[in-house]
This record gives sequence, C-alpha cells and structure tokens, in this order.
Amino acid sequence: MRVRIKTVYYGKSRMYISSLFERHHDNFSYVLNLAEVNCAKGEYKILYTALYDNEDKLLLLKMHEKNNWKRIPGNLDIGELSLIMCSKILTQERRVPNGKLQDRRS
Repeated sequence: MRVRIKTVYYGKSRMYISSLFERHHDNFSYVLNLAEVNCAKGEYKILYTALYDNEDKLLLLKMHEKNNWKRIPGNLDIGELSLIMCSKILTQERRVPNGKLQDRRS
C-alpha cells in the first residue's frame, strides 16, 4: 500500500533539512514523502520526496531508487503509521462476508 507523509519543519530543523538537498531553499516549509509499505515483509521504501514552500509551491522533487526497501523502524513516523495501517489490513483480511471475524485457528 502507498501512503503520503507530510512533515512540517520549523527553525533550525528547517534549515538542516533544506541543506540536505542540492541547494538551500530559504522559503522551504514542509516535506511530502510518498512511501510504499509491505506489511507482510515489514518493509517500506520512499518513492519520492517533495519540498514545498509556505504557499504550497513545489520547490524540489526527488525520485528515489526503485528497490530501496528497508525494515520498518518503530521509532519514526513511517513506523507508527505502518503499525496502524498494517493492523487495519490484517483485521479486514480476517473478516468474512457477513462482517464477523474469522477464527484464525481453523
């Protein structure tokens, strides 16, 4: 499944994140990452990172490698989000047409 993660930066963290890219962006406000999550394998990959300014204007778009799968970390945004998303998917897969949960022991 794919998910977009928006992270807003302030102060020194904004300057630090901006410095990680080709050139410094003075009016940079937030980052939008598109991630793909593989719940079954406990992995994720970032498909692209986009930097935006305060007026939602795209400043930079960086595409990432196709096969950069990594283990889902528990201590980052993607880890917390994946835990919620994957548990919902698991619950939905356990439902039968009448809406009741299946007994997974059978």
